[in-house]
Amino acid sequence: MREAIAGIPAVKTCVVEWMISTRRWDAWSELRAGWVVVVIVCVAIAHFFAMVRLIDGDFLNSYPYVTSDGFDYLYEGHALAARLAGLEIPPLLVLRNPGFVLVTTLDAALGAGGLVVAAVMAGAVLVAHLAMLAVGRALGASTAQVGVFVVASLTSTMGYYRAYVLADALAVALMLSSIWALVRYRQRDHSVRALVWASLAALLGALTQTYAAIPFLVGTGVFALEGLLREHRLRFELVWAVCALAALVAVVQWAWQTAIPHQQTPPNWAYLAFSFKMIGFYAKVWGYVFLPLIPLSIIAVMLVGGKRVLASPSCWFLGMTVLGFMLITFFYQWPDSRFTAVYEPIAFLTVLALVGIGTRPPAGDSTRPASDKPLQVLSLVTGGGLILQGLLIMPGGAWQPGIWQPDWRQAHVSPREAWIGHALSVAQPEDRFQLRERCGSTAEFCEGVEAPPGYEPYAAAILADYLRLEQLSTAPRPRQSP
Repeated sequence: MREAIAGIPAVKTCVVEWMISTRRWDAWSELRAGWVVVVIVCVAIAHFFAMVRLIDGDFLNSYPYVTSDGFDYLYEGHALAARLAGLEIPPLLVLRNPGFVLVTTLDAALGAGGLVVAAVMAGAVLVAHLAMLAVGRALGASTAQVGVFVVASLTSTMGYYRAYVLADALAVALMLSSIWALVRYRQRDHSVRALVWASLAALLGALTQTYAAIPFLVGTGVFALEGLLREHRLRFELVWAVCALAALVAVVQWAWQTAIPHQQTPPNWAYLAFSFKMIGFYAKVWGYVFLPLIPLSIIAVMLVGGKRVLASPSCWFLGMTVLGFMLITFFYQWPDSRFTAVYEPIAFLTVLALVGIGTRPPAGDSTRPASDKPLQVLSLVTGGGLILQGLLIMPGGAWQPGIWQPDWRQAHVSPREAWIGHALSVAQPEDRFQLRERCGSTAEFCEGVEAPPGYEPYAAAILADYLRLEQLSTAPRPRQSP
């Protein structure tokens, strides 16, 4: 017995050495992030059921978080499903990118009543934040630091766009997946396999929303430049990846637009102009979203040292991506805070990259501890403040996409009015076409139903087309007497 007990330290040492030498230590350490994964999964499930709660009969008629673009996505899905069923459908007013349209088409073809859309959007929340977790851990930040910023992203004021029927949630999930694969490409000695995954995610993202390819283009450019400056060689796999992405996007878009009759496509870049008219708008939006990150970023750079920051390819990649998005949105002459919501998670990852550098000792320096306590505490305080901001503060203005900006004069603490409280308790299913009154059910479009008034011309046209399509697709029944 004594010999067995005496041998325990030796066995323990062998097990530790075995775990480290076989890379099983990486998998073991990832278990420490399990609580973050549990939070992400729970929020994604809650997101799905929160959407389902707001569906009463017809999805477009009842779900409250739908804008003009959302009406268009749902109508296009129903129109394509009807066309596949053999119905004669007039050309679409606007043909959007195929990614999210195929989701709404599948929902309509299966007669799911919005359940497929809700599942995909909840899945997008899951994938996006798992990718954030993976990137943050890969950049060297601790589980607590990454976890608090992941939760901050889940509860962020900008997160209210995820409740709306828009392609952005899916595009952002694919975009963050591409970023994760690119970080793996750089850290795993330029792994071609990781680059292929990054290219695939960027391709699917670009076919959902064009901007989803921006991080991939920036990342390949940064890593190619790094190869030229440090190794005096051009990494041709990056060049081929960009060329393949551009070619595939062009071919698929051409085939998509050729196959489906339509009048026009969205003018994605038509609003770009060298103008400073958006200063006032973004002073409010960026001030509310990014101002809490500035103290942590400055102190991180001061503690870490400028040379180490400049020597980090990941910092360059993420920082240049955020800068690129900010420049594009600033000169895009359309005041929509949704554009800022798209790259807010990348801004969080940029801060985590700085923090990650600060929590790792410099190469060859075994004297400096691998944990900078002030930086850790400040990062946790910053993330915690962002979480409270999203959960408790109503920043003023209505919860409507488009020209939304925080009104500091109206900002106040109100968990029920903050977007999560609003979505869970205040929001209720609507009846845009007054189907219950006119048809006795919110699931059918009977004779006598009219397009709802009060919408701007584009949305009114889409709703009228949707009404005609639903009345064509279902057998009409007599109007009920009151």
